[in-house]
Amino acid sequence: MTLLKATDLEVKFKTNDGLVSAVNKINFSLDHSETLGIVGESGSGKSQTVLALMGLSASNAVVSGSVKFDGQELVGLPVKALNTIRGNKISMIFQDPMTSLNPYITVQAQLCETMMIHRNCSKAEAKKQALAMLDAVHIPDAKNRIKLYPHEFSGGMRQRVMIAMALMCKPKLLIADEPTTALDVTVQAQILKLLKELQHEFKMATILITHDIGVVAGACDRVMVMYGGCPVESAKVDTLFGAHSHPYTEGLMLATPRVDLPKSMLQSIPGEPPDLSSLPPGCAFAPRCPRATQVCVDSMPKLMPIADCNEHLAACYHPRIPTSEAC
Repeated sequence: MTLLKATDLEVKFKTNDGLVSAVNKINFSLDHSETLGIVGESGSGKSQTVLALMGLSASNAVVSGSVKFDGQELVGLPVKALNTIRGNKISMIFQDPMTSLNPYITVQAQLCETMMIHRNCSKAEAKKQALAMLDAVHIPDAKNRIKLYPHEFSGGMRQRVMIAMALMCKPKLLIADEPTTALDVTVQAQILKLLKELQHEFKMATILITHDIGVVAGACDRVMVMYGGCPVESAKVDTLFGAHSHPYTEGLMLATPRVDLPKSMLQSIPGEPPDLSSLPPGCAFAPRCPRATQVCVDSMPKLMPIADCNEHLAACYHPRIPTSEAC
């Protein structure tokens, strides 16, 4: 059953140099308890997509299209109505816990505030729930550490506090915007494992945003690869890693270290990301693509099924067709 459905979602920013197209009429959906990974380079439109559906876009943003959450339209919804959804039914883990937590307020006060606003519970009940959630995210000695300030926690522990805050009201949808940024590899693995455990425990849907395509391998059910504000490939995780079709996805794969192929050489994608203030009429990836022809330069390809598989889509005139397709 569909929990979230975005239709022709578009985000443009008004600047002194004209409109900047950050997200270009994208379409995607998310089912209950499903995990969707959104992957792409910096500036591909990943974060702006989820900020738009949360109603958190910058003041100079123009958001159009439709985003329906549990049947309710979010685009254009008044702030008062959005506030009953944000933090309650939809929660978000932001990239940097150092800047997302208030350094002047204790962890207890920040966690309890969420419950007191959205659940209208007493301070004592909110503290009880906060302690339970800190235990759920595996923070040791939660009873004493809840009274501390954010700077008294390590980076990994601060990220766990952010996860606890996002889950205080047991939302239906959790958005994790690069939740492992600035963490070392060991802590990254712990955080991703924790998110997976909590998703199963609370039966929530998850959108995981990352620039590292390797992160989604064990954490997501489906993947949407974005470039220049548009999805260029969408598929189940196993399909994408076993039979990816778009040259940009292939470039991301080749730029990812492989422990099973220790002697393999990492390859970079030549060129630069597109200028979002003056996108070309054709495929935005064409100037960097080894398969590009004149048709790629002249017109924008549409997301189309690959090998007659409706769950594997690619926006490419020259996709790599797998010999066998596992839908």
